[in-house]
Amino acid sequence: AEMTLGVFLSMDGNESAEVQYLRDKVQDFSAQLRTHKTTKNDAWYALERSFLKTLEYPMTVTTIPYNTWSAIIRPAVNALLPKAGFSSKFPRDVLFGPKEYQGVGLAHPWYSQEITHIAVLLTELANSTQTGKLLQATLQQLYLELGLPGFLGSHRYSQLHDLATTSWIKTVWSSLAQFQMQLDLACPCIPLLRRDDAYIISTFIDAGYRSADLTRLNVCRMFLKATTLADIVTGDGKSVTFSAYHGTQSNQLRPQLSWPRQPPALPQSYWNLWQQALHRSILVTLTPQRSRKLRRPLGPWMDSAHTATGHWPTRYSPLYDKIYQRAGLLWKVADTTGRRQGGRRKRFTFHGTVVRELPPHANMMVSLYPEGASMVIDGELVPRPAVNVPPCRVGWSDTLVNNSRVLVDELAVPIDDGAAIAAGIRRGSAQAVSDGSYKDGYGTAAGSIASGEDDQDILYLVT
Repeated sequence: AEMTLGVFLSMDGNESAEVQYLRDKVQDFSAQLRTHKTTKNDAWYALERSFLKTLEYPMTVTTIPYNTWSAIIRPAVNALLPKAGFSSKFPRDVLFGPKEYQGVGLAHPWYSQEITHIAVLLTELANSTQTGKLLQATLQQLYLELGLPGFLGSHRYSQLHDLATTSWIKTVWSSLAQFQMQLDLACPCIPLLRRDDAYIISTFIDAGYRSADLTRLNVCRMFLKATTLADIVTGDGKSVTFSAYHGTQSNQLRPQLSWPRQPPALPQSYWNLWQQALHRSILVTLTPQRSRKLRRPLGPWMDSAHTATGHWPTRYSPLYDKIYQRAGLLWKVADTTGRRQGGRRKRFTFHGTVVRELPPHANMMVSLYPEGASMVIDGELVPRPAVNVPPCRVGWSDTLVNNSRVLVDELAVPIDDGAAIAAGIRRGSAQAVSDGSYKDGYGTAAGSIASGEDDQDILYLVT
């Protein structure tokens, strides 16, 4: 640890050096108080109005526990009481109790530390300072680890504290729980995406999972980067996806979230518990043991989920009868290989073909499960929901194509017929790019218009 602005700080977060520094300060003060002649009032004033301020200086950044603070302050209190006319055995609860309840009113350092934390959090967030932005990021990370929305302090600390990484903001949550307080802070929560959607960790809590098992389930959830059921359920809302059930990946609907670093793989025992918890909480129990069917299917997508569904990783094109699966900036293409035995579902195989752009007609959101060397569509075909805005003027593309002054060579229209782009123009977020070459009144050009909200809502035009 190194002394930084008067406080010993360590890269791994341990505070042993700062605690020892404070102990030494208290020992020096206690020795001086015992050996010097002073009046009762002067002794009390020296501790309460002078020396305790020395201890309060680092409290903004320290997270020292209550018992440790009690041990730090004990030598000073033992030296003070005889000097101030108290018995050395005077009850400490009365000594540190508030005057309103017949206490002496000496402030215990731990309470001063926690009140300082709450005051700093409120002040910095309200003023939107650089420190406030860092605290807001830490707060959002806490919500991401818990997988739950709500006010800071609204969740049961005793039940959920193991889900969160030890940090400054976690100690604030702990003290709020002890004080029975909640803070309504301006911090966006992770929204539900569908009707009847629910937070995954809540379903596990309702199913009776606690302590170590709940912590392991939360590790599985963060490994999949999933928060609500919509993140792990098929597009038709009826089943948990094969990949989420077996711990491979979620639907990847929230790429804007910055998740904690995860290990390359989890032990199989974790995924066995994960599958057991899914069956116990949300999957039907009257079908075969490994069924992935939900007891209560999810409803339609909410209007606010339009951007999230744009990140759906696997699409199907009815026109080409092909599967397109996101692979970074590209899309892998799978061709049909005929029907499965019994003729119920088609099988698709990836042969290494990739494309840069997703075809506009590949608008069916699908999930896959393996069958031998091929993949099969899991559940029903579901079109990506269109944004809920007034539609564009009917026939606008026909008007453009039939214009005698413009020879249109290629026109690609989004699947919503430009509704999202129209909404972007109204919001002021739409973006347009064009380039061309002209000479003597003739030329060629190409352009594109995007809604500014989703990279899938793009109109292309080549003339």
